[in-house]
Amino acid sequence: MVVSQDSIFSTSDAGSTWNNYPTPKGMEFSYSFYSKTLWFAAGTNKINNNNSCILYKSTNGGISWAKLLDTIISTPNGLADGFSAIDFYDENNGIIGVKRDVIIRTTDGGMNWQEEVMPNETFLEIISIIKFFGKEKVIAST
Repeated sequence: MVVSQDSIFSTSDAGSTWNNYPTPKGMEFSYSFYSKTLWFAAGTNKINNNNSCILYKSTNGGISWAKLLDTIISTPNGLADGFSAIDFYDENNGIIGVKRDVIIRTTDGGMNWQEEVMPNETFLEIISIIKFFGKEKVIAST
């Protein structure tokens, strides 16, 4: 997979040919490609300078995207200005880094999310990487 601002490129023949799939427009995204067909895009809604946290899901390998979430999230340090990192352990269990000191977790494929506040002043910068290491253990980095 190669991701640009407007497209996702994938190959199944070691790069001899590439398929081009559009990304959701007007956003800055982090992606999680759980399988060949199940993809998630989490980011910041830049349309109308909204800066809300937005999440899309594709169940057909990027051909179409369904919006799962578009919301403003309050953190202990003020309003979050978007999602910054995403990972899925399996098709149901996912985690998203919210721009500062909050992560949100799903156990039902992204339909519902629970907020988890990180310990005080754990991250003073934006969470840029978040990864599952087993179903319960998560590592996040700035």
